[in-house]
Order: sequence, then C-alpha cells, then structure tokens
Amino acid sequence: MLAWLAGGVDGVPYPQEIWAGYGKSESLFRANGRPRRVRVWAVGLEELHDLCGDETCGPVRYERARSLGSIDVELRDVNGWQPLPFPPHRVTFDDDHSPVTLFGIEILSVYPGARYSDTCISGIRTVQQPTRRP
Repeated sequence: MLAWLAGGVDGVPYPQEIWAGYGKSESLFRANGRPRRVRVWAVGLEELHDLCGDETCGPVRYERARSLGSIDVELRDVNGWQPLPFPPHRVTFDDDHSPVTLFGIEILSVYPGARYSDTCISGIRTVQQPTRRP
C-alpha cells in the first residue's frame, strides 16, 4: 500500500490526482503495468509521541491506526493525470498532538504491461500544483 498525507481546509481534503503508469514516454507507459482498479483508504492515526519525550526533535510515532473508510476507483488507461477521489470522511490535522488522517492506495487489478510485469505509479498530487510530466 502506498500512503500519503493530503492537506485540506476545514477538515475537507484538497482534490488529488494520480498519474497511473510510467509516464516518461508513451512506449514506456505501455511497456509497464498500470493500476486499473484501486481502493483508496482513509486511515486515522492517534496518540503521536515524540521519540525525544516532550521536546520536538524529529521522529514521531503514530499509534492506534483505524480505517475511516474506503472507496473503490476504476482508473482510465491514459498516460496523464486523472482524478483520485477520497472516501467520505473528515480530515484531522496534526495540531498540538491531535489525530491525523493518512490516505492509502491498494492496487486491486492492473492493466498488464506489454514488456514488464511490474506496476507503476508516476505520481500523486494536489490539483492546485502546476501541470507537468512526473
């Protein structure tokens, strides 16, 4: 599973997009496998602890992971950005040691590659980022 933290406003995450496949060129896109059907998870994490005690020194540990929901998404077989919807839920942010929400992708099926048996994802981004090749 691939996981990431998505920002948002008032508990609503910013829209996300995915570039499914190896997007460097059309021939490499077709040569490698691409996710076809994915499950997008919202995962809540609680009780973070700074590994240095009360001081903020770097590494943080999150505990009590729990599923906040999931949604199955059918991705198009295109070499470019496409919408990646989230399951309905409320995002919580990491202010003063409060719970946070991570998102994860579970690959359920793939478009097979013509040459390789791998499965590639070139990128995930918020919609507000400028359009460019991954």
